[in-house]
Amino acid sequence: MIDLSQATTSETDLERKQLFEPLKWCPPILEQRAAKGKLLKGMDNLFFIAGFMFLGFGITLLLDSYNVISLEEERILPPSISIYMNILFIPTAAGFFISGWSVMRNKKILEENKNLKPDSPWSWDFVWNPDGVRDDLVEQLFGRAWMLFYGIGIMGPLSWMIIVYGSGFYGTYFLLMMSIIIFMDLIFIAAVLLFTYQSLKYLKYGISKIKFLDFPFFLQGEIKAQLNNLPKKISQMTLDLRFIQEEHIYKGKDYICKYFQLYKETKTFVEVPEKWDGVLLIEWELPSQQEFATTLNKQPSNYWELEVKAETPGIDYHSRFLLPIYAKP
Repeated sequence: MIDLSQATTSETDLERKQLFEPLKWCPPILEQRAAKGKLLKGMDNLFFIAGFMFLGFGITLLLDSYNVISLEEERILPPSISIYMNILFIPTAAGFFISGWSVMRNKKILEENKNLKPDSPWSWDFVWNPDGVRDDLVEQLFGRAWMLFYGIGIMGPLSWMIIVYGSGFYGTYFLLMMSIIIFMDLIFIAAVLLFTYQSLKYLKYGISKIKFLDFPFFLQGEIKAQLNNLPKKISQMTLDLRFIQEEHIYKGKDYICKYFQLYKETKTFVEVPEKWDGVLLIEWELPSQQEFATTLNKQPSNYWELEVKAETPGIDYHSRFLLPIYAKP
């Protein structure tokens, strides 16, 4: 085990800086910085509505293709295509139903805790596990797996149909369709590469988790935690502790979420002992500014994250963790 006393510490950065998130420009490829505590009003209802829409549309197509019901003079789709569409739609509907149920359950838990413990925001601001928190690599892999599932299911047949039957269109329209297909396929290929990279990272390091030695953490106090399963052979390791403030830029009823760093402190290990068990003891002093308190269950959100990066042979280690840092009651 090593601790932070063996690391070099940077000067605290209190300058307000915007954190650029490429996800806004290329959603399928790059990961998103997002507060996991967000429970938007009506989100559970939207999930359920989307689930019923996918389920209803798929079943309707299936019944129409077998002439159980008639939407047109002729069937909209042959049975084989309808079955294929349902293979895509039914799992999607199930995913929306599960997500809606999860949001509804979490909202109920947080509301009950807020009524019972109004002076303990960590009990109703987010569904924290007092034992610790893990990174979101599994969620990222699951989300990209869904995207690849749709990419293979939709873009594959669509690309084949355009290439085989598209020559009958006029030259300009054919070139336009081919350009769109090629662009979408390039995004799909990039997503496959990223999914492969993150899968290898998961196989090498597994799920990273911080164990809380105290819960929650308070401003003017310190973080007391333990990070396990770190790489045992590293050339350099960096830990960035930052406070992030979200800001919503409205355009009519829609808005763009921007992320601003208000506080950052970095600790760096240039080298670690040759015989190290991969366990890091974290004792990190926190600032006193009360405006740096975590507020996840509101819009826009404010939160703390710890980003850990280590240079290792092969695939480097990289994880981010959400931390329960609040003002003292």
